[in-house]
Amino acid sequence: MHLTRVILALGRWINEMNASHVWKELFDIAIKGVELRLGNPDVIIRQSGMFVGEAFSGWMGGERLEFEYTEDPWLEEMRRLRDGATKPTEEITSEEISPSPECVDVQLPSSSSAITETQAVDSDDEEDFPAYEVPESEKQFEVLSEGAEPEKKAPAPYYIRDCCEQLSEKEKYEVFEAAFFALNGMIRRKAIGFNDIAKNLAKKLVFLEDKFSTKNFEDIRKQCLISCLVMRPEIAPKLGDMVFSRSCAFFHRYLILECFVAAAKELSEFPNVSATKKVVELPKKNKEQEPNDWRAVVEARIRSHTRRFTSEKKPEVVAPSRFAPVATLFFYPLLRTQTEEHLELK
Repeated sequence: MHLTRVILALGRWINEMNASHVWKELFDIAIKGVELRLGNPDVIIRQSGMFVGEAFSGWMGGERLEFEYTEDPWLEEMRRLRDGATKPTEEITSEEISPSPECVDVQLPSSSSAITETQAVDSDDEEDFPAYEVPESEKQFEVLSEGAEPEKKAPAPYYIRDCCEQLSEKEKYEVFEAAFFALNGMIRRKAIGFNDIAKNLAKKLVFLEDKFSTKNFEDIRKQCLISCLVMRPEIAPKLGDMVFSRSCAFFHRYLILECFVAAAKELSEFPNVSATKKVVELPKKNKEQEPNDWRAVVEARIRSHTRRFTSEKKPEVVAPSRFAPVATLFFYPLLRTQTEEHLELK
């Protein structure tokens, strides 16, 4: 509305000054605003555009535009602005004007303490803002020593799906860290639902950001990725394809390759199972023994009374390699190179 007042006053002034050379430039600028206001559903704004367009067409002397209006106070005000008629004002006599206060010399206090005392006496803040009572729990706080971390109040999730969802937390650091620190243990014991979300979980760990400056973030993330590859090697081709993806940064490619090497080494190692000695129980002496069993009884007695001066050889621990059946899952995805494709180091 204020802009409409200015436009009408400016147009009337140009018309009174007979500055016809200015009309073309002003009309090109004003017509854009008129078109916008004509398409507005609000009645007041639409009538403003109609009235400005009609007034400008009359001042320019060309084809005059005419519109139908709804009578309201705003339309009357625009007509007065167009015609140059001002609203009649009441005459004010000199007797009604209150006399101006006499000049009084006031000496301001020099110190800030005097200002504080004056504000304390004259201020009405106590009525508007009641005093806030600080609870005892806020008064008593413990100052942490250097390097110490605040106690985390969020409990660790019980299910690996909840743990995966909490990794997307962006505001509460304790919720994120509770899930992040509990994740590796859940993967190692193959928590319920791990096989179903292993692929998405590994991808999420690759692109996971350290939003809360978590302690040992990179090491724990790497351990979680290695655990995913060890406990679920079938996800290796998916991570291998990500190495050659353009959406993957160089740091993420290097992280995946490091996890491939560590997981392959862990799968190639022998399980830590102590060799157990086989104990053969001798048959108990029975009166009804067959006559052919006496040779076995004699040999057993001789072995029990025989002393050897050499150390007994430990039995060799033989176990199937866990890496052999899944080796192709680690190798083949890294051998798939696309011709004429160059990855950027960024």
